[in-house]
Amino acid sequence: PYISKINLTVYDIEGKIITTFINGVKEAGNYSVKWNGEGLPSSVYFVKLNAGGFTQTQKLMLVK
Repeated sequence: PYISKINLTVYDIEGKIITTFINGVKEAGNYSVKWNGEGLPSSVYFVKLNAGGFTQTQKLMLVK
């Protein structure tokens, strides 16, 4: 629970950056973002969160 540099990015299956939601310093707290996949093909995407020394990646499936 402290101020950290935050980076939240969505990548495609080839590792190309699709969207960067947050790239900067944020205070501790709860945040939310909405991702609109309009204009993107159905595929598997990955969302990666870097917060201070913490990193987490999750898989997303976009099905149209």
